[in-house]
Amino acid sequence: LCLHQSPPMLPSRASSDVVSPSPIPLALALLAVLLAARVAFVWRRGRSRRPAGDPPLRTLVVLGSGGHTAEMLVLLRALPPEAYAPLLYTMAASDTTSAAKVAAFDAERARRCGSKALLPSEMLRVPRSREVGQSYVTSVATTLLPSEML
Repeated sequence: LCLHQSPPMLPSRASSDVVSPSPIPLALALLAVLLAARVAFVWRRGRSRRPAGDPPLRTLVVLGSGGHTAEMLVLLRALPPEAYAPLLYTMAASDTTSAAKVAAFDAERARRCGSKALLPSEMLRVPRSREVGQSYVTSVATTLLPSEML
C-alpha cells in the first residue's frame, strides 16, 4: 500500500483548442477610431456652416433649476450672438435665480457684441406644475393650472 500518492494530472490542452481574445480591447479600439473620425470631421467642417448674410435665428432657451441654467448659459456663450437672436428664455415663474443669471448674461452678451445691434431677448415665465418639496397629492391641482394657460 502506497501512502504517498502523486497529485492527479490535469488534462493538457489539445493543440486544436484556441483561446478567443476578449472583445473589450477590440471594442475600445473601435470606439477610439470612431471618436477620432468624429473629431476630424468636426475639425474640417469649421465653426459655422451658416452663410454670413443669413438672418439671425430666433432661439428658444429652456432654463431650470439644479444647475440647468448655468449649463445652458455656458452653451449660449459658445454661439455667435449675431447668428442667434433674439433669445426667448422660458423659466418657472418662481425661479428668481435664473432670472438674475439671464439678466447678467444678456448684459455680458451686449458688451461682447459692441456696436452690433442685438435683437432684445424675451422672457416667458410659466408656473411650475410641482414645486420642490410639494406633495404629489397637491401637485395634481397645480399641474392643471398651467394647462389652462394653453
